[in-house]
Amino acid sequence: MEEKYQIHLQWFAAEDEGRTEEPTEHKL
Repeated sequence: MEEKYQIHLQWFAAEDEGRTEEPTEHKL
């Protein structure tokens, strides 16, 4: 369960870095 949390954190960080490309459309 902890591993999934780390993956989610990495995903969030990646979105923060690429939020200039797709803000929330990628979140969907």
